[in-house]
Amino acid sequence: MNNRSIFFSGYLKNFLNKPFWMGTLLLMAAGIWNGCTATDMAFPTEGESGNLENRMVKALRSHSSALRQLKAQIDTLQQELKDSERLKRNQNILLLDLEKKFNEQTSQLERKLEQQKLKMRKQEGEMERLNKNYREIRLAFDQSNPAKTNSVPPPSANSNVAAPKPSPKETPDATTPPASNVADADQLFESGWELFKAEQYLQSIEILQKLRKNYPKHPNAIEAHYLIGDAYYSMQNFQSAAIELHDFVQQNPQYPSVFDAQWKLAQSLEKSEEIGLALEIYQNITQSESPYRENALARIKFYESQ
Repeated sequence: MNNRSIFFSGYLKNFLNKPFWMGTLLLMAAGIWNGCTATDMAFPTEGESGNLENRMVKALRSHSSALRQLKAQIDTLQQELKDSERLKRNQNILLLDLEKKFNEQTSQLERKLEQQKLKMRKQEGEMERLNKNYREIRLAFDQSNPAKTNSVPPPSANSNVAAPKPSPKETPDATTPPASNVADADQLFESGWELFKAEQYLQSIEILQKLRKNYPKHPNAIEAHYLIGDAYYSMQNFQSAAIELHDFVQQNPQYPSVFDAQWKLAQSLEKSEEIGLALEIYQNITQSESPYRENALARIKFYESQ
C-alpha cells in the first residue's frame, strides 16, 4: 500500500468515526433508497404494464357492452312509445267511428220514433173511424132486427082504448095471393135472377127490392132478400151486404141459404174491418151445423194468434 492509499484510508476512518458525518451518510443512503423505491412504484415493470393494459381493455369492453345494452333498452322504450302513440291514435279513430255510428243510430231511432208516432196517430184516427162505422152498423142491425123494431107492445091491461082493428079492405090475405100477383112476382124474380147471373148487380138489386116491397108474402121474396145481400157482397159493397145479410139471417133462421148468408155476413164484416162483429158471427157458425164451421174456427184462431 502506498502512502496515498494509507492517507485516504486513514482519513476515511477518521471521517467515519465522527458521529455527524456518520449520520449524514446514513441519511443520504436512506434518501437514495427511498428514491429507488418510489421510482419502482411510479414506473411499473413490463409484466405489470401488460396486466394493466389487459384490465383497461376488459373495462372498455364491459363499458361498451353496457352502452349497447343501454342503447337497446332505449330503442325498446322508443318503440313501445311509438306503439303506444299509434294505439292511442287508433283508439281515437275508433272512438270517433263509434260516436259517428251512435249519432247515426240515434238519428235513425228518432226518425223511426216520429214515424211510429205518426203511424199511431193515423191508427187512432182509423180506430175512431172504425168505431164510428161499428156504431152505425150496430145501430142498423138493431133497427133492422124484427124482434126489436117490428114488435108492437100489447095494450096495457088498465087502458080503456081498444086496439084498432083493420078494415076488411086492409086485412092482408094470409092465403095464396091472386094469380095475377103471383105471375107478376114470378116475373120480377126471374128478371132479378137473370140479371144477378149476368153480374148486373145494381139492376138485379133494384128489381128484387121491388119484389120484396110489393109482394112480401110471395114464396120467392125470401130468396130475393138473400140475393140482394149476395149481390152487394159480389159488388164488394160489404157494409150494405152486411146489413142485408144480417136481416136475412135474423128473419129466416131456418131457410136453406142461411148458412151461406152467415158466412158471407161474417166475411163482409171482416172485410169492413168490423172484427169484433165478425168474430161474433164466426162463433155462431162454429156452434151450428154449418158447413163453414172449420173455416170459421180457422178465422177465430187467426185473430187469437195476433
